[in-house]
Amino acid sequence: MFNLSPMTILIRVFVLFTAMPIHEFAHALAADKLGDSTARYRGRLTLNPFNHLDITGSLLMVMVGFGWARPVPVNPYNFKKNPKRSMALTAFAGPLSNIMLALISMLVVKLLFLVPSVRITQIGYVSLSCLIMISSINLTLAVFNLIPVPPLDGSKILAYFLPNHVVEKVEENSYIINMIFMAVILFTNILDVPLSWANGILFDLLNKITSLFGLLPSIV
Repeated sequence: MFNLSPMTILIRVFVLFTAMPIHEFAHALAADKLGDSTARYRGRLTLNPFNHLDITGSLLMVMVGFGWARPVPVNPYNFKKNPKRSMALTAFAGPLSNIMLALISMLVVKLLFLVPSVRITQIGYVSLSCLIMISSINLTLAVFNLIPVPPLDGSKILAYFLPNHVVEKVEENSYIINMIFMAVILFTNILDVPLSWANGILFDLLNKITSLFGLLPSIV
């Protein structure tokens, strides 16, 4: 579960200070565009990582490769149309930003791979490996945040499809659910297999998309 080589730590710290702030910024931007300016007034419509990072989520990011930042404040009553749908779209904006970052990283890898001098040098090889790992971690973040458990984004997306009374019941017990979920993450590896499986499927999909119908090489 733990892989704390110096290179891995550096890459995870890089993701921590880039991908995770972008993830939270995406939530804030989506909410702002849909009519809720709460995040803007709270100083969360920014890419400054120190406005977003959470201590526990950051430590997990460095130790195991996935974590979370402080939730962006959202007031659904401020949305212009359909609060449940707007909340779901706001929630999905975060994981979508990670998927887009993974796609960009993967595309850069394939473009650089076409340059012979990049492939044959040690620095070039390390750079390509780092970009591939950055892409993989971003996909892991996206998949992790799509788990339908409070306070993760997946719970807000799932709420759009559930009756209001079920959503209210989940919200009433969200603290207990969250504590159980935290215990599962910290003390078991039960999520390793499903997360790896989902991450692999998404990685393969983006690998095919960024190959541009065979014009660029695939990442094996």
